[in-house]
Amino acid sequence: MSSSTNRDSKHLRREVGLLGAFGVGYADVGADIYITVGLATFYAMGAAPLAMALAAIAYALTGLTYAQLAKRYPVAGGSQHFAYVRFGPLHGFLAGWGLMLDYIIDVALFSLASIGYLGFLVERIFGCELLLKNPTYAIASSLLVVLLVVLNLLGIKASSRFNEVIVILSLATLVPVLVLGVVQLSGAMKLEVSAIGNELPYSRFLYAVTISMASFIGVEASTQLAEEVRNAERVVPKAVLLTVATTIPVAILASALLTSIQPLSVKDIQHPLTSLAGRIMHVGPYLALLTSIVSVFLCAASANAGVI
Repeated sequence: MSSSTNRDSKHLRREVGLLGAFGVGYADVGADIYITVGLATFYAMGAAPLAMALAAIAYALTGLTYAQLAKRYPVAGGSQHFAYVRFGPLHGFLAGWGLMLDYIIDVALFSLASIGYLGFLVERIFGCELLLKNPTYAIASSLLVVLLVVLNLLGIKASSRFNEVIVILSLATLVPVLVLGVVQLSGAMKLEVSAIGNELPYSRFLYAVTISMASFIGVEASTQLAEEVRNAERVVPKAVLLTVATTIPVAILASALLTSIQPLSVKDIQHPLTSLAGRIMHVGPYLALLTSIVSVFLCAASANAGVI
């Protein structure tokens, strides 16, 4: 490790553990699934799980690569540092700016998504569409970004703790939805891989695969805070692999369950997991409400991962 890296490390407190590093990675990738799985299912129809599985292959290989690189180079910067060390300053510069633009978009996208879910809830509960209209929508999203910046100024420990709590709540809500969905909706699932090339054109299926790939963006997020993680050379690779192992089953199973909804409405596409939750017998309305609330905070946690 270079002397410059050692000097920089003195200014960073290693206050993040495995749960915190996993929380950053899962928040970034998991929130993508909340947005893209509906679109992927809309385009791939009964072949949606296959589209997700193909995208997951590239995602898993990328995750394994990041895990190995993070183990060898447990320093802040992630891809920027990897490119700098192996290919030189120009590649490191380009990778760094690419990551910066990526996370600017991430922060903007998921702050808007968070307020969008919140506006959906407010409209459903109170009949008020204020948060769904501009300029209120844009102002509220901008205020959320400001709040996240303030949270990070308080320190990585507070910011990481926020993500940890949200990720735990998200998984605690999502697991019952998926388990009950399998029990109650599996008989109605319409898995039709044979439709590719017949009812489902190849071009449409390949487009669904590209959308599915967007479900897995953000696996590198945990590597960005390596110098703030305790035992980073061990913990960060574990966090990356745990993120991959958690998000792949969620995405494939959610897309399979969504095939039971025929036809998909605009609402189903926009709020796929909420729609799934709402179809669970007896507890559906409560699970749908809880899933919507968790979606607000998970998208905020993803935006926070970008700020981190």
